[in-house]
Amino acid sequence: MDWVFRVLSTLIIPAAMWIGRLEVENALQSERIQKLQSDVERNSAIDNAVQHNTNALIKLETKLDGVRGDISDVKRLLDRE
Repeated sequence: MDWVFRVLSTLIIPAAMWIGRLEVENALQSERIQKLQSDVERNSAIDNAVQHNTNALIKLETKLDGVRGDISDVKRLLDRE
C-alpha cells in the first residue's frame, strides 16, 4: 500500500504543476485575444475612415477636373481676344 501512495504522490506533483502552467497560459491567451479584438475594432474604424476619405477625394478629383476644363475654356477665350 505504501508503494501505491508513493506512485500517486509522484504523479500528482507534476500533474498539479502542469495544470497550473496551463491555467497561466490560458489567462495569457485570453489577454492576447482581448487585445487583438480591440485592435481589430480600431482597425475597422480606421478602415471606415479611409473609405470615407477615399470617396471624398474621388468627388474632389471630379470637381477639380471640371474646374480645369472651365479654366481651359476661359484661357482659350482670352487667347482669342
